[in-house]
Order: sequence, then structure tokens, then C-alpha cells
Amino acid sequence: MMKNISYFLFFIFFVSCTSEIENNSSVEGAVSLEEGFTPHPELKRMPHPNAKAKELKIIADNTSLPKNLQLLYSFLNDDIHDINLRELELHVSSQHSFHAASIDEHILVILDQRRNRLIQFNLNEDTFKDLAPEGRGPGDLLFTKEMQVFDNKIYIAMQGYRISIFNCETGACEYESTIQTDFNNYSLSPTEDYVTVLGIPPFGRDQDQDPENYDLPLIYLLKKENNQLERSFSRIYQHKAPIVREQMNSGGTVRTFPKFETSVVMNNIFPYIYLYNNQGELTEKFKIPGFKVGYYDYNERELRGRFRHNDNTTISNTTKIGEEWVLLQFRNREGMEYKDREGLEGNQWYTYYAFNVKNHELHTLGEDFNERSIYTTEYGLLINEAGSSLYWLSLKN
Repeated sequence: MMKNISYFLFFIFFVSCTSEIENNSSVEGAVSLEEGFTPHPELKRMPHPNAKAKELKIIADNTSLPKNLQLLYSFLNDDIHDINLRELELHVSSQHSFHAASIDEHILVILDQRRNRLIQFNLNEDTFKDLAPEGRGPGDLLFTKEMQVFDNKIYIAMQGYRISIFNCETGACEYESTIQTDFNNYSLSPTEDYVTVLGIPPFGRDQDQDPENYDLPLIYLLKKENNQLERSFSRIYQHKAPIVREQMNSGGTVRTFPKFETSVVMNNIFPYIYLYNNQGELTEKFKIPGFKVGYYDYNERELRGRFRHNDNTTISNTTKIGEEWVLLQFRNREGMEYKDREGLEGNQWYTYYAFNVKNHELHTLGEDFNERSIYTTEYGLLINEAGSSLYWLSLKN
């Protein structure tokens, strides 16, 4: 028992020390691989290492895109001027720990992960209210990882084995229920009958499994009727160290498309898009063109690791759009180097793509060289400028 507790405390200490370190690194760049460290990810440890990956076809045409993706395309390509942006009377704590979605054309919901803060914003009245306190009780939020909206309900994935659901059917979003899981929840995709979750089992407590056991699934299908596990599929990163598994898998996302009986699974530092059918069988594996893999270096003897702050690509955000699209936000870093006073510097920008689940095509939408993130909702764009100020661009503009 003491060994498990020590292992768990070490993990908590490690995560607290590295939580601000973003997934950014590559073979060449500001920091080189040190002796005694092994770089991850390794292909043999990823899901389906023997499945041949197809190259995605890049499409430049935007005429087949949904209206909200066409709006994003126009904004990125300077077809819409800043005068159309409306600044909101709301500030959030971070650009990179932030999710947004529309309930209807007047109501936005915003998750500020750093503060575990869920916000309902009324665009008509330019007012907002907080929907949940930070804490461990029913309806409270803690260690929030992702927010998704489906059928006028908000689903919040959290570490701590919980998914909180808020009902917005009456206009005022209110806490409804909690789904208890046996794993930490990092991403989720609710549909009519199921909630599909990307999760990692815990370790370090007496009731937990052997921390070195990595024969574990990554994706869990929960039936809404009773919140029971229907099936699980895919695999976590195949490494005995829980720290490595956490760093490799916790940035993953799952998006489910019932129309095509398909779940799309991605990892923020893997150069692949995985497609599974309803039985959890891999149907397609695509390689993302031009993706620069970053590396997490781990020393098995010293039980410590770090991300190399080098040239890389990461998938910083994915959004399900309608019945057949996934919007991908890539963060790119090149020419990274350390300077005495400024710290790590280099070129950074964002690239936006739309993946069509039906046709297996990757549509290029544009690049953004500003320090901001753009969240595409059903009724417009919410733009997070420099991590705090928010601007709204409606489809009606």
C-alpha cells in the first residue's frame, strides 16, 4: 500500500510541475535528446501500429462547407473586417484552457477550464451568469477537461471519474445529473443513445489495478439509459509508466457521428486520424499531411520526463460540426530557441482544417498568425484574443 501511495504522490507532484508545459517538441529545435531518455511517441506503442495509414487528400474548395465553416474561412482569409466583431463584456483566464458552444442563436456556454468555471452568456442582453461552483459536490466542477453540447444539454468531462450534465431546455441552464465512471474523463461525444468517452483508468489507490498494466482500452461507450458500459475499444499508449501513458493520451479527443456509424479518435501529438465503427473496429487510419511530431522524453531509471520545446505540430482543438464534419485547429511551432531573458521564442501560428467524415477529405480553411483562438459554434464565431478578451462574430453579419 505504501508503495502505491508513494507512486501516486510522485505522479501528482510530477503533473503539478509540468501542467503548464504544453505539448511542443520535435527531433530538431531548441532542445536535444539527453542521454538516458527515450523519446515518445513511438509508433509501435500507438494504437494499431501495423495498420497502414492512408494519406489524406487536401481540398482547397470551400463551397461545400457548412455556413459556419464558410464564415470561419472568410474570417481567416480577410473577407470579413474587424468592424463586424462585437466585444463581449466577459473575460476568461486562458486562451488554451477554454471551450465554447452555442445553445441557440442567443445563448453561448463557455467553459473556463483553468478556473473550473461554466458560464452562460446571453448575447441579446450582453449579460452572463456562472452555472456551477468549483468543488467536489454534485453539480460542482473540478479538473474539467472538455465541454460538449448535445440536444440542449451540456456535458462536462472531468478527472475524478465524473461527467456532469446541465439541462438548458428551459433557457436557464441548470445542473441535472452526474455520470460516475471508473476512469478519468478527458474527452466525450454525446449522441441520442450513448456518451462516448476517451478515458484513462486511475492508479495509486488500493482498489486500482497494477500501475504498470497497460493492456487497457482508451475509448468507452456508455449507454445513456443506465450509464452502464456498453463496450470499450482502441488502446492506450503501450507503456508501463503511468506518467507516459498520461502524457500520451490525455490530449486525445473522440467525436462520434451516428449517421455514418463512426467514431473519430485523435491524439493531439499523433499524426493520425483513427476511424472506428459501432463495434469498435478500426475502419480507417489516416496520416495528417505535414504534421511535425513533437516528443516527450522519459527516463525510465529516474522516473522523470519532459516535453522538448522544439518545432512541432499539435492538435489544439477539435469541434464536431453538424452531422459530418470535424473542425481541427493545429498549432504550429518553428525555429524555437531559448534566449536568456525572453525564454523560449520562435514562430507560432494556427492552421484550421475541416475533416469530412463521409468523404474522408481534409479541407484547408486558412491560417491565423495572431495570438488567439477561434471557436466555431452553430451560430457564429467566438474569438478569444490573447487569452482573456472575447469577441463575437454572428452568422447574420
